[in-house]
Amino acid sequence: GRLDESYRRRLDGVGVIWDPIAYQWERNFALLEQYKEREGHCDVPDSHQEGGSKLGNWLKRQRQARKGNHPCTLSSERVDRLDKVGIRW
Repeated sequence: GRLDESYRRRLDGVGVIWDPIAYQWERNFALLEQYKEREGHCDVPDSHQEGGSKLGNWLKRQRQARKGNHPCTLSSERVDRLDKVGIRW
């Protein structure tokens, strides 16, 4: 069934995350932007952790997904965003 709109707004108000995969991607992208701001580049070592997230591993998976070597796909929008932030593929 459908979720009543007033109930959905109440859940939004307490911070329910409706798409955890998209949320995690956005969180890691924001961490990448912070890393670049601090370090001046996006060459994150594979083992690097940032803000409690395995940022280096996440970036490695993004590169693999772009090449088609990962079960997840990378949308053209996300590729563009990663390009703009300065990823070296």
